[in-house]
Amino acid sequence: MSIMEGGKGSMGVVSSKQYGRGSQVIYEYLGIRATTIIQKEVAASGNNTIMHDVSFEVLSEYAGDYILRSSY
Repeated sequence: MSIMEGGKGSMGVVSSKQYGRGSQVIYEYLGIRATTIIQKEVAASGNNTIMHDVSFEVLSEYAGDYILRSSY
């Protein structure tokens, strides 16, 4: 599972359980796992709010089987 936002040149990838966009519900309460690279970033972020832009060239590394795409 991946939570993403954006789409004009890059996508924002949520790498925190506390960021919002459903991240706490998905990653903590429901126990759904993100891709390996996002899991490492979620673990490293602790309670910090993290969402970062990822270029389309490496987006496939962050994309899980399911993508929750929010719009701002």
